[in-house]
Amino acid sequence: MTPTTEAVAARFCAILRSWLSPQQLQEINEENRLNPGFCATHDYCDPNQAMIDAWEIESGREWSSEDGECYEITEAAWPKARESGFSLTPAMSEGEQLRFILRRYQDEEELDVIGPESQVLRFTPEHAFLIIFKRLWREYQARVMNGFAE
Repeated sequence: MTPTTEAVAARFCAILRSWLSPQQLQEINEENRLNPGFCATHDYCDPNQAMIDAWEIESGREWSSEDGECYEITEAAWPKARESGFSLTPAMSEGEQLRFILRRYQDEEELDVIGPESQVLRFTPEHAFLIIFKRLWREYQARVMNGFAE
């Protein structure tokens, strides 16, 4: 299946939001406004891996720079995501995304997770999954509480 540029961009945004804190995304968006020819996500994580993951989730295919369609769509998705402030929302639920990540990395002994202050933390896939899940759960709870406050 060939995904749309919009679907890949939205998935890329969701992955970055699961990897980075709201404060980090705010800093990235501010840096991107000041330097339009550069994407500050590179200072906080490996956005290339996030884009590869976004492609693979949306297409069900492995990413390859030799696949012209794959390359064109991911290259076009990057500016769409950046212009949105990384706020696009994918069709697949965050739970489905977490299951994909766990399946993809289940055979790895350790995973690198970008933590606060952009330090690299090493975890087992199961532990990394729990950390990401807890972060998403806290964000969900905050959205629900803000919804009740309005």
